[in-house]
Amino acid sequence: MYGQIVRSLRLQAGERQLFFWRDRSREVDFLLDRGGTFLLLDAKWSEHPTRSDAEGFTHVQNEMNLREPSSNVLVSRTPNPYPLGEHTEVISINEVAKRVG
Repeated sequence: MYGQIVRSLRLQAGERQLFFWRDRSREVDFLLDRGGTFLLLDAKWSEHPTRSDAEGFTHVQNEMNLREPSSNVLVSRTPNPYPLGEHTEVISINEVAKRVG
């Protein structure tokens, strides 16, 4: 997944920063700075992640004191994308490049 994100970023105009978040109890695999708003991506092995799999997003947003809600994406083995909340979506690995772009 990291390789797909980096390739997509290289093809885009403008500079974007890619980060990783981890504290003692929570992590989010990728934070993509979109000029003040963030796309948070977390990879899950499950085919159908649940809301509990997305708890790291809320934790990171609170820790970063984000005023604007981030776009949150759980990347999984799901055959079909689906919403998991107001700002959270589950997608397959094949969809990552479209979301990063």
